[in-house]
Amino acid sequence: TSVTWVSGDAFDTSMKNKEVVINGVQVLISGYTTDPTYHTVTGLLLASAPGDGSNLPFQTITMSFRIQRWSLKKDWSVQIEGQTVTDSMYDLDVGPKPMDVTPAPLPPLFYPIPLAPAWAPYQIQAHANDALFPGEWTFDTNQSYAQMADGSMLANLVVTGKLPVNEFSATGAGAPGIGSISQSTTGGSLPASATLRVAICAIDSNGLPSAPSNIAIVGTSASGTDTFTLEGITWPAVAGLVSYVLFVATQDDLICAQATGTLTAGSNNTYTPASIEFGGPLVRSTWALPSPYVSRVRLKAKHLIHGGVIGGSIDSVSAGTLVTGYLKGAPPSSNPSWTPVGRILSIIGRPEGATPYFSTKVTSWDQTTGTIGVTPDPNGIVQEGDCFVLRFNADASNTANPTSVTDSGCQNNVYPNGMTPGAEVGNLVRVIQGVSRGTPPRKIVSNTATTITWDLPMVINPGDVWIIEEPTW
Repeated sequence: TSVTWVSGDAFDTSMKNKEVVINGVQVLISGYTTDPTYHTVTGLLLASAPGDGSNLPFQTITMSFRIQRWSLKKDWSVQIEGQTVTDSMYDLDVGPKPMDVTPAPLPPLFYPIPLAPAWAPYQIQAHANDALFPGEWTFDTNQSYAQMADGSMLANLVVTGKLPVNEFSATGAGAPGIGSISQSTTGGSLPASATLRVAICAIDSNGLPSAPSNIAIVGTSASGTDTFTLEGITWPAVAGLVSYVLFVATQDDLICAQATGTLTAGSNNTYTPASIEFGGPLVRSTWALPSPYVSRVRLKAKHLIHGGVIGGSIDSVSAGTLVTGYLKGAPPSSNPSWTPVGRILSIIGRPEGATPYFSTKVTSWDQTTGTIGVTPDPNGIVQEGDCFVLRFNADASNTANPTSVTDSGCQNNVYPNGMTPGAEVGNLVRVIQGVSRGTPPRKIVSNTATTITWDLPMVINPGDVWIIEEPTW
């Protein structure tokens, strides 16, 4: 455990506590010996024996470094670059201690969410007694006009709505857990024989949501009075949560908020309630399920070929009454039983200003003056000059032949000959209210004056509303 210097670099006192390599064996230098004057170090004391021998080569390790990069040269040699370090740099009991930094929380886990959701703008709401879209939300529209260099006017459509929610709580709140789901066929108003998509989110004090829960699938009975209860709910174990939102829908691309409630904090960041009951009614569109996958809203437009059987403008408005010259005149000889009574009239445009989200049902008709009685009351909503469309209405259900529908009202006092045969081929028919709402539009393959026929089955019943649109956006 001792060595004596013979030749080469001299030993010195700084070598204590350094490492020395003797004959290929690395050992610690624990001390040294000197001559009688104490000026010259003549030998080293080792912590362990490297083996006996004489005239053995040695190398003293006087520096430690951390390799920062290395490179392989053309001659297969290796160049190493490093930064010198000392043991005390890694000793928390010696020297300055770095300040502790709390690590960032783990990102929340997001369960699968349907991609390409429909925009749920949640901007304006139809009246609860609206004849077409009772209580439903949609975007707002307005017009702006710019004068061109040639003096003509360029019309622009301004669309306003709430942006999708894609920002989440800074608490790092993960997804709530749903333990189980129970159902009842009484006490509610959920749609009959439907497949519901159900999810929940917690909301923090800043109004930001947690990650959504896994989307649960709930099937309803044919009763139309179902309810369901989410049970064994586990809320995210973080501080600062104040409420929850329940999301329910019948289609993947429009899962929207249906109910809210308060979260009550308990010990150790636990929350109640542990169960949520929901029985409807189910609102088609409010604000959509938060999603980290949505980054923009894309608007597309296409030409509306036919919004109904007659389009025109309003001449005057009074309580429960509309007057339009487009409904002035007797029924045509081609359809002597023609009447607008029982059809839905929708306001679809306003020359200057936002278009009201309003539809009303015709209850009476004076063919000599073009006056119609309507409900709900348009007074204070509809204005002179507003554009309207009188909607299609099927003569009978097409359940026996779900690729064709007839509306004899296509022959009316404005269009006595109805549709031009074959003119609608290639256009699309889309149901906007009724049993087939949400079904992809069907391609029209033929048409007569009052009947359209399309390619794939789609049920339309009396009272359902459809439109005819061009095929491309």
